[in-house]
Amino acid sequence: MGVEEETEFWKQPDGLGYKPCVKFSGEYRSLSELIVKDRRKYLLVVVSGGLNQQRNQIVDAVVIARILGAALVVPILQVNVIWGDESEFSDIFDLEHFKRTLANDVRIVSSLPSTHLITRPVVERRTPLHVSPQWIRSRYLKRLNREGVLLLRGLDSRLSKDLPSDLQKLRCKVAFSALRFAPPVLELGNKLAERMRNKGPYLALHLRMELDVWVRTGCNPGLSHEYDEIINKERKQRPELLTARSNMTYRERKLAGLCPLNAMEVARLLKALGAPKSASIYWAGGQPLGGKEALLSLTREFPNFYNKGKILPYLVN
Repeated sequence: MGVEEETEFWKQPDGLGYKPCVKFSGEYRSLSELIVKDRRKYLLVVVSGGLNQQRNQIVDAVVIARILGAALVVPILQVNVIWGDESEFSDIFDLEHFKRTLANDVRIVSSLPSTHLITRPVVERRTPLHVSPQWIRSRYLKRLNREGVLLLRGLDSRLSKDLPSDLQKLRCKVAFSALRFAPPVLELGNKLAERMRNKGPYLALHLRMELDVWVRTGCNPGLSHEYDEIINKERKQRPELLTARSNMTYRERKLAGLCPLNAMEVARLLKALGAPKSASIYWAGGQPLGGKEALLSLTREFPNFYNKGKILPYLVN
């Protein structure tokens, strides 16, 4: 690959002329005042999974609160069974910024008011996938008006991705404006990014190759029969870990694009995109199933391959 081709690979896209647009309709704005003043209805949510899954569920929780005209109690982060992380919302995200940014869209409260503490909430654990705003209103609004509190769990992919324009704009506002990391997290992240930039252009990858990922997705890593058996045994022992569409075979999941990429597939993708062999690659995620051997197909093609363990020691300097 020539120097000109490498330069082109690192060139940042110009966005094709697209710009953020969160201008809400007059109807949305006129309803906002009534919604943020309401003191009768409250939505409690428990979000689960890793950081990305939690973030997506928080985004949808805000939109669901808006649909129901309810105040959103600061989401509860379920302790992650894999990482053992007991962080609360304010440990990860800037809570005050979250509240301020959404002040004209949804009322965010830190806890239930005393008038609702003894209320027995409406509890929903099995919301179907991709439900519409109409479904949410018809399912919950009458009971929420009567009881005052609704508790939702397992929000992952429960809200439709095809929403009316105003609600889709709200989803974007939450994801890209309201959810900002807490100052200590932001400071550490900026230090990590600075260390990576100091070594020149780089790629950042989030590899999804841990044991629990293969178990949850219903996919196989393509390493060996031995590892396939480890995964299948884990699935049989803990069938609740398998995510939706449990009736699909591994091959069907693979063809549908529901499986993580293994190391060989990641290497092929990067080469197809024109990534130079000399590129520095920083990867996030836990230790992959199979350890270093599982990464050989990737590290042979891109030897400058680092994880956070290679960067963190520099932060003490």
